[in-house]
Amino acid sequence: MDYEQRIQELDGLTSQHALSDIEFNLLRQLLTIFKDGIDEMTIEQKRAAIRTILRKVVWDGINAHVIHFGVKDDEIEYP
Repeated sequence: MDYEQRIQELDGLTSQHALSDIEFNLLRQLLTIFKDGIDEMTIEQKRAAIRTILRKVVWDGINAHVIHFGVKDDEIEYP
């Protein structure tokens, strides 16, 4: 597979998982708060912050698939 074809394939996959403006702004705010305050957070606070950004991680025995907030189960494509 050539690089151009792979880029088109990845572009198609990412366009399927586009966030709404509200979801994007919420995620941006959460990431900004996390970035600015991570050093002062306790372990429990860090875990809670990560749980608001990530919905779940699925291990298939070889790879870990990270499912972000806002992605529905029927939108997930595993390689």
